[in-house]
Amino acid sequence: YVLAYRGLDLNVKARMLVPADEITVCKEFCVDGTTKLSIRRFLDADDFFLLEDFAHNQEQIKDCIMRTGTK
Repeated sequence: YVLAYRGLDLNVKARMLVPADEITVCKEFCVDGTTKLSIRRFLDADDFFLLEDFAHNQEQIKDCIMRTGTK
């Protein structure tokens, strides 16, 4: 599953991929194109505020998910 990603832009003139400044957090996503999952399954509601600054809180988010497991 992908919780967060940084988009890539193709700079044709420079012939290179440039990572986006912002990180996109996926709060809902599909598995196998059919099964819809929510971050609520992996992260307690009390910890949702961490997603507001994913770049700064990514280790803490990982630890919360590992501690909580899947409900």
